[in-house]
Amino acid sequence: MRRFSLGSESSSYHGQQFLDVSEKVLPKISPSIARYIGRQVYKNEGDIRDCVSIGKLVRKNDGTEEIAEIIGTITKYGDQQDK
Repeated sequence: MRRFSLGSESSSYHGQQFLDVSEKVLPKISPSIARYIGRQVYKNEGDIRDCVSIGKLVRKNDGTEEIAEIIGTITKYGDQQDK
């Protein structure tokens, strides 16, 4: 699996465009949750591939709290890989 890069890459998409693309790359997730993931990843200067990686970890009934926990864990332990 690809190493998560939240906060380490700049995106080629900006703002609304990033949210639209995140919705398209996460077709099995509801549009509102896909956009939530997109907003969080964009806010952390992540890459659209991070949206896909997070989307693979999200379960059908997960809400924003569970997704925030997933992103927090990825961010926390992703930083430790650089050491």
